[in-house]
Amino acid sequence: MSCWAEVVEPSTRALVDEDSEEEYPASQPAEGLTRFQLKWIEENTSGVDLFIVAHGKLITSFVKSFVCDEKHELVAEIQESLLKDVKEREPESAPLIKSASPVYRLNKGTSYICLCADVDMNNANKFRNAILPLLEKSSHIVIVSAQKASTYLYDRLCSELNIPFVRCLQSSTYQSGNISAPYLEQPNFVTGIPAAILSWCEVFNVPGILYCCFTDTHEVNSISSEPLIKIFSSLSVEVLDPSKVKFKKKSYGPVTTNLYM
Repeated sequence: MSCWAEVVEPSTRALVDEDSEEEYPASQPAEGLTRFQLKWIEENTSGVDLFIVAHGKLITSFVKSFVCDEKHELVAEIQESLLKDVKEREPESAPLIKSASPVYRLNKGTSYICLCADVDMNNANKFRNAILPLLEKSSHIVIVSAQKASTYLYDRLCSELNIPFVRCLQSSTYQSGNISAPYLEQPNFVTGIPAAILSWCEVFNVPGILYCCFTDTHEVNSISSEPLIKIFSSLSVEVLDPSKVKFKKKSYGPVTTNLYM
């Protein structure tokens, strides 16, 4: 059995000297000034059978390479914007678009996938709230994220694990028949957008599952893609053909060196 809860890491000023506030100029962006907004290109007026959230550089790069191509339709973006200055808190202040997380429709059906941009962990709930129109229409939610293997807590040497490897967490209403990974063991935990969305699934009784890939690289290659192929090919909706996932062999030129024996 796996127990889980959303981890919110509070900020503290305990180690900040009150006389040192000049080191933090008022022009620095603050957490409260970050805004997330769902911008529809083609609004969904029907239900969503499967909503996939791809989180992390490795996952989004894999999706761009093998899941989403020119035949998939861009239907929305979650835009992250900042006010130009801390003093500009008025609504009329012109926002500065920092990043955008695209949402694609898969196979011209009722399945969607969101490629999350690099969002600060403290803004995870704001991001989650921005995609509520999609979450609330979804009958099934799958979150796929990546995390450094060095953060995995194990009662034996990590060298005994075959990296990369996958662990999962699920909401209580998720049907466990399609799980393709072991549960995440205690005392491990997840944070940020994956935790925020899975917590929402649990609170509102929406079937949801989180797959966390522990890896030592953010680059997509034949090794780092192995667990991702298993995850995406095991979904209830066909979004990936494993036979089309191929990697070109690298050709290395002559080795040159300045080392003299």
